Amino acid sequence: QSFQRQRVDKAAEVGKDAYAMYHGKHRSLGTGKQSGGCVVLSEVNFVSRYALLLFGGELEIEKNAVILDNWLKFKVGEKSLAGAVILLAIRDELDAILLRQISCTSAKGRGQ
Repeated sequence: QSFQRQRVDKAAEVGKDAYAMYHGKHRSLGTGKQSGGCVVLSEVNFVSRYALLLFGGELEIEKNAVILDNWLKFKVGEKSLAGAVILLAIRDELDAILLRQISCTSAKGRGQ
């Protein structure tokens, strides 16, 4: 059994690292007995739901949930918007901090 398969099995048991991110998806041509080929994912990493929510795509608030990229829904509270609003505020602040740090580092690299 491969290392990645073991990680997927373990993630299902404990609920951690349950989301797989990949860079490329390819279909092999298949030869001989394997005429249809198979799908291969490259550069696969497993991430937590928090990594997706803080660094993923577009977020949308709907009742007590946050929807990532119009399809992946995370419940963030029981009945109010407070959890979703706090999450968006944290994400905005994190984006601002990263942007300042990257800008500062870039300026130093150019000798400014």
